[in-house]
Amino acid sequence: MTVVLTLARRLCAAVAMSASCSALAPPEATHARLRVPLRRCRPGRCAVVAAASSSHAAQTAPRALLTTLSPREPTLGVSFYPDFLYDAGGDSVAARVGPLQQDGRRSLDFAVTPVTPVNGGSTTILGVPLPPFVNIAIEPLSLRGWFEPATGEAALDFDARFVTTLFGFTFPPLAVVAPLRTAPSVGVQRRGTGVPWRSDTNACILTAVARVPPTGNTLLDTFLQLPADALAVLPATLEFLTEEELVARGEAVGTRPPNEARASAAARAWGGAAAGVLAATAALALQHA
Repeated sequence: MTVVLTLARRLCAAVAMSASCSALAPPEATHARLRVPLRRCRPGRCAVVAAASSSHAAQTAPRALLTTLSPREPTLGVSFYPDFLYDAGGDSVAARVGPLQQDGRRSLDFAVTPVTPVNGGSTTILGVPLPPFVNIAIEPLSLRGWFEPATGEAALDFDARFVTTLFGFTFPPLAVVAPLRTAPSVGVQRRGTGVPWRSDTNACILTAVARVPPTGNTLLDTFLQLPADALAVLPATLEFLTEEELVARGEAVGTRPPNEARASAAARAWGGAAAGVLAATAALALQHA
């Protein structure tokens, strides 16, 4: 009888211990025992959600923000000259966006804001900054066009005046209408290929080939060999926002501060080169004296 009571007590203790362990088991163990799989985020799920959100905003949001990116290859070219590496990364301009039309497009009407000038602080040619005596100011007049959310295609007409200053002398303004496109652009001398807008990154590449007419100034027309093609390649992001979102990012809208460090370095480099040329010229003159 004693043996039977001892076995019964041990059996009850084992059952109680098992129940206690089950109660203290973590949720993962319970799920594993019941063979209920835990839900986990699939790879790329967040990107898909973000892309879907951007696509919806592209069809409904009343405002847009175009922000230029720093390029990886030459972005400006004119006439027969080698292409320039023009870095206007950070410039941004806001637009009012029209409703979705029957043709699947929405109109874009951008504000007129300053643009980073072409000079030694923003532009290099063959890896060398432009000399300090060269400055091309860009004066925007209008930037309008359309955007197609379903395909990411965009077309913008950039109407601006380019004011060139060489050695302190300012030439008459050069009026140019640049047809910026995500589609290929082909001219007489030059061509460029754009990239449509992507909803997952908001990125696109706009290109333009514009025919620059003669200015009537003999020196400038000869220097640029006008009429001639001008090429522009503009990597950028195009974000679609609500009024509140645009106001919240108001400080980011406009022209970035000038790259004073690069401009100063360019001035020092060209100053050193000029001093070297003068020293060499003086040395040759003394030898032949």
